[in-house]
Amino acid sequence: MFSRDRKIKILQKFASKLYSLQSEGRVQKVQPIMGAKVPILKFVDTATRVECDLSVENWDGLSKSWVIRFITSIDERFMKLSFLIKAWAKAHDINSPKDQTLNSISIILLVAFHLQTRDPPILPPFSAILEDGEDLASVRNSVRNFQNYGRRNSETLGELFVSFLIMLASVEDLWQKGLCASPYLGKWTSKTWDNKIAIMSVEDFMDQTQNVARTVGKLEVKRIYNRIHLTIEDLGLFMKVKIDGLQLKESIFGGPEISWARNLVYHQSMMGRRVVEGVSSTQRQGSTLGRPGWTQGTQSLGGGASTSSWGGASGAAFTDNHNRSSQEMQPATNPEEEGPEEEGFINLLMMTAKFIAILGNSSNTHGPPSR
Repeated sequence: MFSRDRKIKILQKFASKLYSLQSEGRVQKVQPIMGAKVPILKFVDTATRVECDLSVENWDGLSKSWVIRFITSIDERFMKLSFLIKAWAKAHDINSPKDQTLNSISIILLVAFHLQTRDPPILPPFSAILEDGEDLASVRNSVRNFQNYGRRNSETLGELFVSFLIMLASVEDLWQKGLCASPYLGKWTSKTWDNKIAIMSVEDFMDQTQNVARTVGKLEVKRIYNRIHLTIEDLGLFMKVKIDGLQLKESIFGGPEISWARNLVYHQSMMGRRVVEGVSSTQRQGSTLGRPGWTQGTQSLGGGASTSSWGGASGAAFTDNHNRSSQEMQPATNPEEEGPEEEGFINLLMMTAKFIAILGNSSNTHGPPSR
């Protein structure tokens, strides 16, 4: 095992070579980040535009990467939605741990968590996958038992993209009370880190003592949520015909350099029609929609490393599945959270239909470039 100083010296040598390649135009944005917990060297390959992170002896990172890669084989929506959300975060400049916003592992685990907490779930809790061991051979064998786990859930990427934003928006004020997303358990928990409440809490699925979102800062979380709300507002502007389809696409995913991300949203040929057909039933159930309705109290918030869960196995996932009956859908228990906000979320679901329909005009359905 190399010492930290030795790893940094090795990365500095690579940086020197990469700076030379950058002057030749072969790579871009060479950026050593030596003060991170795991020192890394970032750069972008000019030809493919693939972003690269170079580290030395980061066995923990390699192991997690392989485990996540195995898990993506359970349902292709995991990988594609991860690409979508990362592209959205990049376009809005909130995917940079050095700037105290979300790192990539936080984004991927939040996407996994969202898929775990859909109804029906699309991914199993990671604890079930890791039950027979965390070594790669055990994980690969375990994943085979969960193939097509999410087949009962027919939600499209477009629906999942919007419901992901809704999920985050619905818990904005709850992080400060100890809310923690646990992909390991596949549900929300209440948790502190060294007796402190984090700005955002996303539990490391291979080491539950670690918060992978620990780099998020107090001011930066406001910027993250500003971006979430702006995206939701842009959907509203589109519905009011104040921006056109192209402006909507660019406001959400940026310029043409990541147009593959936009194409992922509508790659399923029948998606637009199915969402439109679902809007009428959503309207009928409108009075039951709002922020998440917790099925358990929050009296345990703020103390210890509590693992008390909120909302059962489906956690705080927003109950926007229009195939469920109104009797099954639970309203928010706090009366102050009902009323105008309910209408806002209903309108957002209605926006989804037209949002996906306008994206569906494109013919590119090949998805993201290989990475």
